[in-house]
Amino acid sequence: MHITTYLAPAVLALAVSTHAPTRDDAVVFEDLHLQITPLELEGVTHEVSERDLERASWKGKLGTTEIHIQLLKQSGAFGEPDAVIEYAVDNMSRGKFAYVISEDFFLQGDYGFASFAACSAGEVREEGRTGSIASRYLLSSLLPDGAYIVQVDCTPRADKDVDAAVRKFFEDGVVYDGDERDAEWTQDQVRDRWLQDTPDDLHEDFLLKLRKPGWVKKAIIRTDHYLVMTNSSGGKAFAKQLEKNYDEIRKIYPFAEVKGRQLMPVFLFQNADEYYGFYARKTGISKQQAARSKGHAFMDYYATWYEEPGDPVHIHEQVHQIFKNRLSLWGGGSWFQEGVAEYVSSSKPDRVGVAYLVKKDRHTKMRDFCQLPSLLYSSNPDGKTSGGSEAGDHYKQAALFIEFLREDKKRKKQFPDFLQRMGKVPRGYMKGIADVFQDVYGETIDEVDAAFQAYAKKR
Repeated sequence: MHITTYLAPAVLALAVSTHAPTRDDAVVFEDLHLQITPLELEGVTHEVSERDLERASWKGKLGTTEIHIQLLKQSGAFGEPDAVIEYAVDNMSRGKFAYVISEDFFLQGDYGFASFAACSAGEVREEGRTGSIASRYLLSSLLPDGAYIVQVDCTPRADKDVDAAVRKFFEDGVVYDGDERDAEWTQDQVRDRWLQDTPDDLHEDFLLKLRKPGWVKKAIIRTDHYLVMTNSSGGKAFAKQLEKNYDEIRKIYPFAEVKGRQLMPVFLFQNADEYYGFYARKTGISKQQAARSKGHAFMDYYATWYEEPGDPVHIHEQVHQIFKNRLSLWGGGSWFQEGVAEYVSSSKPDRVGVAYLVKKDRHTKMRDFCQLPSLLYSSNPDGKTSGGSEAGDHYKQAALFIEFLREDKKRKKQFPDFLQRMGKVPRGYMKGIADVFQDVYGETIDEVDAAFQAYAKKR
């Protein structure tokens, strides 16, 4: 049985469906433990191969719509099915064509090594042309040694009947019968992850804790959403604060809970020096550079040391982790990613200074702001502006801009749609960023910037 979780902006609906009877044209991929029963198409042609990427292809018509179905095998490690979609969309937006996602939804059931599939629906757009040239649908889930994607392209755009047929195919036509992961992590997985990621001098003590039953619960702490791996005595207090922060983030940026997601890993070290060593080892930076950080979210994890669970840096970095691992909003650029995190971890009074700069038209214009590759490294050579460090002002400007979009009376209704759309735009893709502002608000970037200034003046 498959359960479908549709994620329209701030709306959640559930539907239950059962598998259709197996048809003669169903194809079994034994090495993937997958069975694909494609859409019933007119004039269908199909190809099955042993190639690493494209394992199968079906082409035909559904009414007057040309349908192309592909089964793609992806190698590599993906934390969640959403990450497979992220990887695919990034690759799809490197040429003159771009895939613009308009909706995310999840299918729960026997889809893969993770007990759910991440899906998306959207449009294929060509540079230099208005409108879309096709509809595209993606379904992805994990395999023990990688992942797979089922891609459906519809040319021209799918009408209501074709859209319904594709979604029904996703619900009934993809079946997995292999092993499934333990979403709460086994002790062996925790041990292997600690040994893989942490410096060698932290291994012996952690392994000793795992060998003593009374100490295991202090080294491995599982909450509803987090797996805390720690050599600190403050693990329980920190884990409690993580869940409190999670609830706060979910109030500000609502999202559905999807059964089968793996607990999000957190490395909590005993002191700052251990954390700096870990950060340097994982990212290749120097320990001196790492010492500028109090915590960081990277790939699937969050890492810090135990000092003060209520420090705003933790909820800031948790937003980054949640946006990537739960909301699957990985794009938009540094301004977007830092803006949504800084908005949660700061208060309105914290943004008074940058609001003054915006009001006086002394801020970085949004057209340029959206193109900054990193807010952290965005300071001028002297590192100063009249309001303080430019990087610091940029963080506050990003937070103020998110405040404007979320709290302004004329825009707050569109904010959930803005989040979903902007968070899917590949970083640095300015046309995609401009299209989101135009599609969601009916305004150019410059017009949104002018409205942002007017908001700051009234604030």
